[in-house]
Amino acid sequence: MKLTQNSGYTLIELLMVVSIIGFLSTAAMVSYQETRAISLSTSKIGDLQAMQKALELYYANNGHYPTITTAAEYPNYIHISDTETVQWGEVQTLLSPYMSTLPVSSNPAHPYIYVSGGASSVCVYHWNGYFTVQANQQGFALIVQLEGGPDYLAVNDGGSLMYYYERYGGSYSVGVGSCP
Repeated sequence: MKLTQNSGYTLIELLMVVSIIGFLSTAAMVSYQETRAISLSTSKIGDLQAMQKALELYYANNGHYPTITTAAEYPNYIHISDTETVQWGEVQTLLSPYMSTLPVSSNPAHPYIYVSGGASSVCVYHWNGYFTVQANQQGFALIVQLEGGPDYLAVNDGGSLMYYYERYGGSYSVGVGSCP
């Protein structure tokens, strides 16, 4: 009696291989997205540091931080984002001797934001506290939402040229007047 040998795979074996490949590709995609978000956030931190240095050089030469008279809230205060191309272009022009190009976020939902005090101080509130931006363009704040979550990163002059970087979750709001 002659035995015939089956040289194919069973349906169960094929389903197991397909499910393992699917699991591995899903895990790789999640890891890739997390790595991409970390990379974009690191890039934004570098952008904030470069903008901070350019603003300080501008202040050293002019005695105040950039004034954007086309900002909707001017003269009370200045609050613009990189999605407002005319105003962002004004900041670019003012900082051009110190920085060749200003960063523009690749995600319009997470723009770079510049805040400066006008006729009054400005309070930037967030879920974990607040900080004051001094009046008469004697202070500034740069705010950007990090990728991959609700966290924001803010840098300012501390009102007395003392810098700090603050990372906080949730949203933020800007109000006229010094913080309580």
